[in-house]
Amino acid sequence: MSETTVEKIEKGDNTSWTLSFLSSVAGQVDAAAESEDIKLFSWGTVGNHYWLHYTVDNNGKQAVRLMSFTAPEPAFYSIIGYCKYHKIQIEIDESLPEIECTETTH
Repeated sequence: MSETTVEKIEKGDNTSWTLSFLSSVAGQVDAAAESEDIKLFSWGTVGNHYWLHYTVDNNGKQAVRLMSFTAPEPAFYSIIGYCKYHKIQIEIDESLPEIECTETTH
């Protein structure tokens, strides 16, 4: 029998809290996907450049990936602080968006 969301929260599953915080800072989720092992939530900017990805596996392990060149600045720092405080794995991707690379080479 699988656990309900309420049972997971009562046992200390912080997924709902983290998803709520990220949505309060970044706005509505733009894309979501789920497999047997992991759930993925992504937020984008104008032009559909995703700047925030939140994953959580079946064991409750959470991770956040921020795209530094497309992330809005106030939200970027708020999310870093939240992740550090709650000991959530965070990766900051500092690569240029593909559109930026093609515009600078032509």
